[in-house]
Amino acid sequence: CTACATRPFTIHINPVADFSVEEFLCEGDPFSPTNNSIGGQNFNWDFGDGNGSTQQNPTHVFNTTGSFTIALEVISPEGCSQNTSREVTVIAAPVADFELPLDEGCEPFDLQLINLSSGYEPEYIWVIGGDSIYMDHPGSIELSAGETDSIYTIQLIALNACGQDQAEQNIQVFPLPAAEFGLSEPSGCSPFEVFFSNTSTGNPEVFFWDFGNGNQSNLSNPPAQIYTVDSTYVDYTIELIVENHCGIDTHQREIRVFPPDVTAFIEMPLNQACAPHLFQPASFSTPGAHLNWEVIFDNEVIAGSSERFPEFLLEQAGDYTIVLKASNCGSHADTTFFRLLEAPDVDFDFRRDNCSGDQVIFQNLTTNGSSPLWDFGDGMQSNQTSPVHVYDEVGSYPVRLLMLHP
Repeated sequence: CTACATRPFTIHINPVADFSVEEFLCEGDPFSPTNNSIGGQNFNWDFGDGNGSTQQNPTHVFNTTGSFTIALEVISPEGCSQNTSREVTVIAAPVADFELPLDEGCEPFDLQLINLSSGYEPEYIWVIGGDSIYMDHPGSIELSAGETDSIYTIQLIALNACGQDQAEQNIQVFPLPAAEFGLSEPSGCSPFEVFFSNTSTGNPEVFFWDFGNGNQSNLSNPPAQIYTVDSTYVDYTIELIVENHCGIDTHQREIRVFPPDVTAFIEMPLNQACAPHLFQPASFSTPGAHLNWEVIFDNEVIAGSSERFPEFLLEQAGDYTIVLKASNCGSHADTTFFRLLEAPDVDFDFRRDNCSGDQVIFQNLTTNGSSPLWDFGDGMQSNQTSPVHVYDEVGSYPVRLLMLHP
């Protein structure tokens, strides 16, 4: 004989444990993993740092950096469970830091930067003199100073996904000296007093003046100097040398000193000539004087010039007055006279057709002329007024007559 017993039982489905979280988390920042579990009633979280939670959607803060395993156990109402886990890395905001091998020096200053910053994959921004440089190590940078000592603020900004930090240090750059000075006047009459204005830049510490007149000075702002000359102008070179611990520089300027009086002097190449004539007088007046020529005819100024060697084309016969005025430190005038003679009106006539051996009669028709000189074109000449000439050879001959003013 047989017997049978029946007992019912149920197998329940397991819950699905699942959550999502950022791979990288920031130290000190709260975060909430996203619970994607299915069929769970109770939840046990283990954040891997000794802390846990039973909330379905907890919030947690990691207070140290490193790698952590976040584990989640999901329990269904029937007591079934499933586990899952995720690896996360906790990072911190970077710490900006840098070193300056030199924090002062002369221009051009070679700035070297050593980046000592720390942190997870930071990006860097260097701010130097208003310019931004986006790189870890910017290399050598040249800094200038300008006219005085310059202070540059070097700023390093380090940043990543968790924040940023910055560090600052100062650099002092000393300028090179630049010599420069002004003069009260660049030229003048003897005795000529000159005042000086020292406008040198770059914080010079040492000064040396050479005034070109035998005097020197080591003062920043030296006393005025007196310059004297006698009969001709003199150019004096004034030199200023400045120096500081960064270098040395030199600047020079010239002044021109004129004699206290001037003399006008005309040199005449000729006293008279025939019209038309290119008249070319010369000035040997005091060097450096301002010149003013006047050519006067019939009491009227017909030409002028300020050149030392002028040229005047004179065409009308008569007497000319030549005046040269020289001025600078005082004034003086020289006057001379020039006569322009009326040129002879040369003309002559003769029979055009002649035979070999004929006597050719040349008739002088010149007016306002004297001292005739004939050239018959065959090598023969005559100074008779109206000569007779015999040609021995057949041909054509150019005949020329030269007459002088009476």
